[in-house]
Amino acid sequence: MTKYEHVYHDVKDGIKQHRYKIGEQLPDGKTLAANYSCSEMTVKRALDMLVDEGLIARKRGAGTFVKRLPREMNFSHGSASFSHLLGTAANLETAGVKLTTKLISFEVIPADTSLASSLNIESDELVYKIKRVRIIDNKPTTIEETFMPISRIPGLKKQHAEQSIYSYIEGILGLKIHSATLSLSVRKADHEDAKLLAIPVQEPLVVVSQVVYLDNGKTFEFANIKHISESFNFTTHYVRENRKVGVV
Repeated sequence: MTKYEHVYHDVKDGIKQHRYKIGEQLPDGKTLAANYSCSEMTVKRALDMLVDEGLIARKRGAGTFVKRLPREMNFSHGSASFSHLLGTAANLETAGVKLTTKLISFEVIPADTSLASSLNIESDELVYKIKRVRIIDNKPTTIEETFMPISRIPGLKKQHAEQSIYSYIEGILGLKIHSATLSLSVRKADHEDAKLLAIPVQEPLVVVSQVVYLDNGKTFEFANIKHISESFNFTTHYVRENRKVGVV
């Protein structure tokens, strides 16, 4: 876990555990930086994530205040928040939920035109194609089909796919995962889906398609993740920026 992630989780836990109460002002950036032995920029990055989630709000000239309590979220239910970018394993570990990964396939293929466009790479560039079933508390919950360019994520092996790919990317390669674009759709389970998830054929599945970026702006992942519908809930948060609007 990076330093800003540590600050993010610790402050969020403080809100959840009522160390910081709704309406209460948080310590200023300088104080938090001293408490966590980090820079004020690190603190700002962590607090920006909490602002994006709607947990805290900044008041110009007054400070930063607790806005609301975090909702209890399980990653298997989906979340369009910063926590999504930590990866399934990290989220479930934080939630105290047992995760098992069943690796269905791990291969290298040339990218076709459509995949190359999604990953912003050249056609025929080699990519990893990884298919996994995520089993949460002994229940198959998601099927993940993931594509990553070898040139951007070198050295990925089966053992990483059986554990946490994001941990390998940030912990071993030292890269920083920055943001993601998600789209949702609903499809009916085919025979293979039904077998892997132990559900009836034609059962509705929520499909999350995601493109994920590094902090250098490069795309490193395109994935389709099929969720059993009974365990999926989508939450997001919007922030309205105050801007001066001219009348035309």
